[in-house]
Amino acid sequence: MTDDESTSAASDEEVTIQDKPSPNHDLAMMNKGESQNRWHGLIILTLMFLMSCFFSTRTGQPSPASANAPETEFSSARAMSILVEIARQAHPPGSPEHERVRGYLVDRLTTLGLDPEIQTSTSSFQRRTMARTATVRNVIARLPGTASTGAILITAHYDSRGLAVGAGDDGTGIVSILETLRAIQTGPPLRNDVIVLFTDAEELGLLGARAFVNEHPWMEDIQLVLSFEMRGGGGPVIMVETAEDNGWIIDALQASDQYPFANAMAYEVYQRMPNDTDFTPFKEAGKQGLNFAAIDKGHVYHQQYDTPENLSESTLQHHGLHALHVLRYLGDQDLVNVNAPDVVYFSMPALGLFVYQVTWVKWISAGLIILLILALLAMHRSSVRLSGALIGAGISIVGASLSFGFALLLLNWLPRFHPEAGSLQGSLYHREGWYVIALAAAAFTIVTGLHALARKWLSIQQLALGALIVPFVGAILLGYTAPLAAMNLEWPVAAALMSVFWVTVMGERTTEMLGWSLAILFTVPVLSFFVPVAELLWIAMTFEFAPWLAVFITIGLCEC
Repeated sequence: MTDDESTSAASDEEVTIQDKPSPNHDLAMMNKGESQNRWHGLIILTLMFLMSCFFSTRTGQPSPASANAPETEFSSARAMSILVEIARQAHPPGSPEHERVRGYLVDRLTTLGLDPEIQTSTSSFQRRTMARTATVRNVIARLPGTASTGAILITAHYDSRGLAVGAGDDGTGIVSILETLRAIQTGPPLRNDVIVLFTDAEELGLLGARAFVNEHPWMEDIQLVLSFEMRGGGGPVIMVETAEDNGWIIDALQASDQYPFANAMAYEVYQRMPNDTDFTPFKEAGKQGLNFAAIDKGHVYHQQYDTPENLSESTLQHHGLHALHVLRYLGDQDLVNVNAPDVVYFSMPALGLFVYQVTWVKWISAGLIILLILALLAMHRSSVRLSGALIGAGISIVGASLSFGFALLLLNWLPRFHPEAGSLQGSLYHREGWYVIALAAAAFTIVTGLHALARKWLSIQQLALGALIVPFVGAILLGYTAPLAAMNLEWPVAAALMSVFWVTVMGERTTEMLGWSLAILFTVPVLSFFVPVAELLWIAMTFEFAPWLAVFITIGLCEC
């Protein structure tokens, strides 16, 4: 070898040595990658938390309106000034205070230019182990329309329960109607008649409503019923119930309500529960309508502290806006035919009410099956063992079981710190929110811990697909047994299946930023359904539902 060749070889060797990364360089790059992953994970968790707050039932409630609000609009401040007169003391049927409230309502309706009357009747209510009979005195008035195609009944009850002052239940409904009537009369007259019914003795078994349905001649004129109730002192006012063949009235709600809060699951659940409101006798009589109620702050329900001071004014404003906007819209519609096939409906904050035909449910179920098959084929082509998905399903079931056990322990441990446990009617404890947050935190810890452990043996695809098996089966079953509730599982499962398919097919061929962005995007449908439904299940069923609520939260986290 010549000197020049030796020099050249040495130079090449130096270049080769310099180009080869050192072990310290590899370690630095590894640490950098781990640091980036940690930051990406933290960002995603932060975004998930913010999305959960956005999709919460607390989001989207209207702000209270002052007494100086335009005369054509609903004002919670004006309504509250009426409420403090109604809810001075408890006013159960037959009490002197009950008589005073009735007289006050007659005076308010007269001031609005109406001609109120008192329907006096003896009404009875009977169940297998109980029977009640009482003399009821309903307050009734009629606002004539210009060319009525049918009457719209708007109703709430004016009696309170026992020692309860009744500001929420149901003073809120009463003052919402009075303020709505005042606002309605500042504008042009409505086409259709409006019948106002303040029922008596609702707390004794819907006795006033039953008397009106069975005896009053105006019953024949009624085409639609708008009922306003409360089971607590706050939260969003939910459209909780319709009658069968609700397609027409739900379309009307979508067209008129600026702050809709509704989920067809409530309709499915309500059909299977023994709960009754004044809407029930009208529904049994074949009348179509909407039943509105707020159910948060349940610890004040039927208690002495159901007072104006403990009532959320945002909830009162929400009640009133429902009443005003829906009544104004329906007041000018043709009410000859107000029934149409049932529809699926759900609301989203800032996006409004979504409605589609029940027949779509079966097609969505078929789409889920196709998505599952595509995900399985993609995993098979990528040499991902499908047996791992079954193990992933087992891990998700273990996670749900651990969450159930934690909630059960918490449920059995808490009563020693809460002497009110068992004495309340709308909640288990005076304050339950922090315990629900504890359930969610425990479920998150369990899910992330199990998945971190399982990642030693299973791929992301196997874990993700395994976690979807239980909700997938649930979505298909709901599609056939309770189709109006199926969307709460169908859309989250669809998003999660698309995520699994994308990761399997495009995971290594996409940029890191696009991958993280898609992960967040596919999480949106999951959180948009699971967060509000979980909250409503807790509020409606109280913290006694904690073990099953923990399971529901765990399933939702596994889908994210």
